[in-house]
Amino acid sequence: MDVCVRFWPDGEKQLSTRYYNSAFLGSAKATDLLENLKVAAQPIDFNEIIYLSMDGPNVNLKMKQDLIDEKAVLNEALSNLYDLTEIDLNEDKKIPTKNIDLSFRVKAAFRKVDKSKYKDIDILSFKKDVRQCFKRSCLKLLDKCPLKYPIIRALSSLDPLIACKKTLGAKRFEKLLNILNTNNWIGDIKGENALNQFKKIQDTEHLLSRLQGFSLKDCRVDVFWTEICSKAKFHVNDFQSVMQMCLILFNGNASVERSFSINNETLVPNLVNESLIARRIVHDEIISAGGVINVKISKPLITHFRLAYSKFTAANKLKADELKKATEKDLKRKNALAQIEILKKKKRTQMMPAIEKKNVLMKKLHPSVKCFDLLKKRKMARKTYFNPQWLSMPSFEPWLEKKVGFPNEFQCKLCHRGYSLSNMGTTALSSHMKGEKHLALLRCSQHSIKSHFPMLKECGGETSQQAGTLASTSATLPQCSSVNSINSVSTSASLPQRSSVNSESSLSQRLSTNPVDEQSLVTEAPFRGKATLHAYSVSEGVSKAEILWCIQSVMSHKSLRVAASDVSLFPMLFPDSEIATNMRLQKDKISYISVYGLHPYFFDQLVFELNQQEWIVLGFDESFNKISKNCQMDINVRFWCDKKVVTRYYSSAFLGKTTAPDLLKAFNEAISRIDGKKIIQVSIDGPNVNFKFIELFQKYLGEDEEDVILLNLEVLKESSNLARLDVLKTENLLPVKELEIGYETRKALKKVSEKIKDQEILQFRSSIRTCCQKMVLKLQEKSPLKYRTVKAITCFDPAIAATSVGLNRFKNLLGILVDHNIISGSAGDLARNDFSRLCEQSIDDLKSYKRYSKEEDTDLDTFWTQLAHKHLKGKDLENFMKIIKISLILSHGNANLERGFSVNSECLNPNLQEKSLVARRSIYDSVSSIGGIQKLDITKSLQNSVRLARSRYSTALENMKQENKIKAEALKRKKENAIVIEELKRKKTDIMNNALREAKVIDDEVAHISK
Repeated sequence: MDVCVRFWPDGEKQLSTRYYNSAFLGSAKATDLLENLKVAAQPIDFNEIIYLSMDGPNVNLKMKQDLIDEKAVLNEALSNLYDLTEIDLNEDKKIPTKNIDLSFRVKAAFRKVDKSKYKDIDILSFKKDVRQCFKRSCLKLLDKCPLKYPIIRALSSLDPLIACKKTLGAKRFEKLLNILNTNNWIGDIKGENALNQFKKIQDTEHLLSRLQGFSLKDCRVDVFWTEICSKAKFHVNDFQSVMQMCLILFNGNASVERSFSINNETLVPNLVNESLIARRIVHDEIISAGGVINVKISKPLITHFRLAYSKFTAANKLKADELKKATEKDLKRKNALAQIEILKKKKRTQMMPAIEKKNVLMKKLHPSVKCFDLLKKRKMARKTYFNPQWLSMPSFEPWLEKKVGFPNEFQCKLCHRGYSLSNMGTTALSSHMKGEKHLALLRCSQHSIKSHFPMLKECGGETSQQAGTLASTSATLPQCSSVNSINSVSTSASLPQRSSVNSESSLSQRLSTNPVDEQSLVTEAPFRGKATLHAYSVSEGVSKAEILWCIQSVMSHKSLRVAASDVSLFPMLFPDSEIATNMRLQKDKISYISVYGLHPYFFDQLVFELNQQEWIVLGFDESFNKISKNCQMDINVRFWCDKKVVTRYYSSAFLGKTTAPDLLKAFNEAISRIDGKKIIQVSIDGPNVNFKFIELFQKYLGEDEEDVILLNLEVLKESSNLARLDVLKTENLLPVKELEIGYETRKALKKVSEKIKDQEILQFRSSIRTCCQKMVLKLQEKSPLKYRTVKAITCFDPAIAATSVGLNRFKNLLGILVDHNIISGSAGDLARNDFSRLCEQSIDDLKSYKRYSKEEDTDLDTFWTQLAHKHLKGKDLENFMKIIKISLILSHGNANLERGFSVNSECLNPNLQEKSLVARRSIYDSVSSIGGIQKLDITKSLQNSVRLARSRYSTALENMKQENKIKAEALKRKKENAIVIEELKRKKTDIMNNALREAKVIDDEVAHISK
């Protein structure tokens, strides 16, 4: 629960809204809210609060009623309601059914309804239901309307445009004073003085002219009234006091809700509540000061900074005391339980003779006593006893000890408490080792002096050995920052940090267990520390240099051998540079850094950026790869980024065949990390196999998303005249004699006119017309005018947008988007109004637009974004920008993909593998998109990805060996099976030949006998 305060600082011209505190609740009942609010608002006196702003849930209203000393002014219902709240919505004449606007979405649904099943009376009944819903909504709005409160209308007296009207302004200001007087916030005399001073301001000419000329765009209301009071030549103290009291009233929870987004940015893993509140207060203070540059480093601030460690230590000591008390309480409880167990054991010992006698009697009386004994044995729980040999086991030795007097428990040195073994044995010890609290304490206890003094890296063999042990442990244990040393160093930036209490005795204990020569600490350590730091900086510089050189070799399309040979010259070119001397880049290293280091980093960045988008357009095109001898299908993505449309290379797939199923399989594998629901278009070129691919891809996405994919596939029902022209009809064709055949053709005909007849010339002209007919038919078939979206989207042409045609086409575009479930009908209604208003307000900019200009960026995406941000605000801007983004990211050709083919040809080198080509294209596109290698930031994540390249490369080689081994074994089995099959075929042939010979002999004998 975030708490904000709104007040008027002394000597300031404007009021201030600031973050104050936060409370963390387990439940959100009215009583819990009230208790936590009072704690969070300390030391503010609730008697000084004139207003409590909150949102609408009933639990908040209940909390407000529970405030006994609450003095909020919004208490009374408005006696004379505003005219709007007096509307009787039950009168049918107020809202005629026929006049209800059903918006784009509903109209689109009505167009799809089968009219044979539904009559006009059904539609009228539907409209009546809509009207009833509208009435209920309005009644709910009127019920929550702020006009029900008297102070809302009375506060409008401080609107300068109302205050300049003497009668109306004075009347409402007098009502405001009466409300404040009724709630005991001002006295009678102060109210009369404030009213007289307000009327005097209205009667002063130069102040009245300023009231009449007020504009909210030029000045804030609070600053305006402060300036009015300062320029008045008479006393206005009482009026100024009332004005400040009224203007600090909240007019909504926008300030509190904005802080939720700041909370999301502030939150990090393992952040405790106190740290979150401290970060919020510091952030709010710096923002209110105008940024870090404007924060004054005063002496009180420095004093608080110096006292921070002592306050921190005191807080930790307080927490330790509370923890100690809780531990002692828990220990007492366990001791009591142990005593109870001892008493129970004594009771069982004393009861044993009686039980044995009972068993003897039971055996005589009941034959099924064996079942009773068996059940009794099952109920008896086994318990594990502490084994002293566990103390010598390496994993348990540092922290385990025997708990005296409790044979079934063990003691943890770090946690300072005992735990039951139950019947688990060493499993109980292992389970305790994995506990979060135990790991944190173990990490702190093993935090050697090296983390506090890095220059002691090589001091003492024992220390170095222990440091190595700790270094190996730090990869698995959560990081813990020591609280007693300001110079504590975190050894792993990628691991989560946990703060824990660590006493000063633990530091002295670590110093005693790791003895260091004081002389070496004073004399040798600083020099060794400098050497270590220097070596680290050189290593870091070499890593960055190798990354940059690998990227540069890709950007300049160098072969791996040329890039490696250039590196070998660096020591000769730069003999005084340690970085150049230590660079080790051969062709294999450059290759695997590019494929398994740089490419995964840039590709993951692109995928992350795509996952943040609402809509994505994909495009692909195929070309023949001369190196791999396969068809290469390049895939591009088109999306909205930083107020403009961005087209990026995504990946490539290599195909042996280019049938539609093969294209679909390769395409789906390539875009497996993209959410199919975000795809609104797939850009393709003309071959029929691609249209078959589109049908298969829509089936793959599912029937429910059939309308979402490929906006440009819906044929224009009312196409343009050119698209509807029937060139096969004779009346639409020119006469053969009037056909323009060109000067060269005429010249050629003149030369042969004597040798050929006029009928043959006429036949030649007719064949030319037939050729033109077929060409036009093909153009009409491929014409973009067949698609509704193509014509509708021309509304964003500034020359068309400046006319009434632009609004009509924009409406058509909205209808298409609503029909395809891209936007809602309500969003379409708002966007239509925004487009109309935007075109009216920027008519001069639309008419003066020039597509190609060297002075400024005149791309359509930039142009419309600037116009929208200039004239629209809030939800209107957000809603309209959605339409802009959807429309302008639609692909209008494969030019970018075909430009990629020339990049492919530059990247191709002999024996270049397909993975290397994809990696080079991805690196080249990513670096080009940020403006070149000079603007590339070598981040830690990029360096980590490059460091992992070698291991990824080794894993890929192992996988490749396994695949080759499996293929070789399969080939070997295939050859062996082929040999066996051939042998069986030979045997079959021999058997068949022998059978034929025997059959022939038998036939001869039969023939001989027959004679």
